[in-house]
Amino acid sequence: MLGESIACRYLQECGYRIVTRNFLRKGGEIDIVAEKEGRLHFVEVKTVSCERGREPAWHPVENLHAAKLRRVTSTVYNYLATFHVKREDWQIDAVLVRVDRFHKEADIEFYEAIGG
Repeated sequence: MLGESIACRYLQECGYRIVTRNFLRKGGEIDIVAEKEGRLHFVEVKTVSCERGREPAWHPVENLHAAKLRRVTSTVYNYLATFHVKREDWQIDAVLVRVDRFHKEADIEFYEAIGG
């Protein structure tokens, strides 16, 4: 949840409007649904804790594999059907958050259009 809150704040600072968080269905979850300039952004958030100046043992992007993107895409279609959104203008993005809890700092990487 901390990573998602940091990601929401970052997206809002970049001009996105947060539509909803944690859209959950049997087949998967969408962490953040945001809108900017008429386009829906379905945002997958990956968070890892690490100390400043040290790389984590794994990089969060490693969890954004093809199977995960298929599940997210399926959940996007579920979202569009659930809310009767007749929109072709959408994409899947990712926000990767490295959190240093000791120093209370976060490093953010934003990847646009990784799917959709």
